[in-house]
Amino acid sequence: MGISRREVLMGAAALGLAGCAPTLRRARELQPTAPIRPVDGASLSVRKLNRMGYGPTPEEVARVEEIGWEAYVDEQLAATRAEPAELEAMLRQLDIHSFGAVDLRALPEHEVIRQLHQATLLRTIYSSNQLRERMVEFWSDHFNIDIKKAYGTFYLSKDLNQNLRSQALGTFPKLLSQSAHGPSMLAYLDNKQNRKGGVNENYGRELLELHSMGVRSGYTQKDVREVAKCFTGWTVEDRFLRAGGTFRFDPERHEPGARLVLGHRIAADLGKGQGDRVLDILGAHPATGQHIARKLCALFLGEHGPEVTPEVARAYHTSNGDIKAMMRVILLHPKFGAEDARLPKRPLDFVAGSMRALGSATSCVGLIEPLEKMRQPLYQWPMPDGYSMRASAWTGSLLERWNFALALAFGQLPDLDFSIETLAERLSLPAAEAVNYVLFGQRGKALHSDPRRHLALALGSPEFLWR
Repeated sequence: MGISRREVLMGAAALGLAGCAPTLRRARELQPTAPIRPVDGASLSVRKLNRMGYGPTPEEVARVEEIGWEAYVDEQLAATRAEPAELEAMLRQLDIHSFGAVDLRALPEHEVIRQLHQATLLRTIYSSNQLRERMVEFWSDHFNIDIKKAYGTFYLSKDLNQNLRSQALGTFPKLLSQSAHGPSMLAYLDNKQNRKGGVNENYGRELLELHSMGVRSGYTQKDVREVAKCFTGWTVEDRFLRAGGTFRFDPERHEPGARLVLGHRIAADLGKGQGDRVLDILGAHPATGQHIARKLCALFLGEHGPEVTPEVARAYHTSNGDIKAMMRVILLHPKFGAEDARLPKRPLDFVAGSMRALGSATSCVGLIEPLEKMRQPLYQWPMPDGYSMRASAWTGSLLERWNFALALAFGQLPDLDFSIETLAERLSLPAAEAVNYVLFGQRGKALHSDPRRHLALALGSPEFLWR
């Protein structure tokens, strides 16, 4: 009797679950053990590392001190630092990195979602290229997709890893084009239903309002309609014996005729090229550079963002949308790392930052449920605008953050290897001072005589809730 593809994949998933113990052993190997010397006056470096990525480790603070901030920025912009071998091994164990969208549909949806969450948490906590991972999250929100809609769970892995991650520090026009061609986006914003005689405007509207120019930037409802027509026929391959779950242009579904978009005439005979021409127009539009610059400055500079936005927008246009050029302006600006920027930590920041600072080892499976309780289940925001960056959006997660802090401090989180005594020994500091140093960049006083209670109070303190 033959074995079906579903049986093969279900067997692979079962082996993955059975391999949790080896995975945790891999995670333990990620836990640093070598002694490290604390750096005096590290508060500024801690704030900068909290904003560039997902928080400092003692090793990264020491590296900034060793090579200087500008050299460290250049290193992170290049995103070529070797990843820990254990991290790569753990990622390779996940089915989402071995199978395409059609094959993954043989697995239960909740298993694929778990693996997507686990992979993201592993990278945010353990990747050496922290800026790239921060940018992956930023662009995931910018091009938001709710994986619970239209098979997004199965489409997203390839779009996220092969497309978005590869261009997270590339150029925005290329990123915009990859998003437009991505099966997960075509399905999420209903462009699969956008066809001759039945034009669907969902993708066209969000392309203008959220992905490129921004709201109130001068486009009209007629532009939305014309853009939608340009993208008729852009769909997802679902024909028998074809590369299912990939981009496909169907000329039979394309609305014929010439277009006028934002004052630009688009010839009738371009076919798929009509959509490509729209993407070129939007990528070069002044409003797009301004919109992207504004959002990047809000994420990295907080209340100081508006004063730096014009300079970042100029970098966008002089470099044809080069993301590194924009980020270099932001990361080397005197206001980057300012104490009064008021940048809130979203739940992912809070969880990943805790793990990184304390040198915790985990396969991350046990972190998925706490993150969901803090109201940031990854890739499941239902609206196309992505999770909010406003502090007011996250006040409802405070109780769960305090619960997480207590569980971490007292060893009640599953699948976690962490010792406050080992941390103190590595830094040659009393336990409370070691905790204060890795969380805040200064040694400070103990909040409680019990080191674990001190750790819980420090993680739940107002200071640790801000980047």
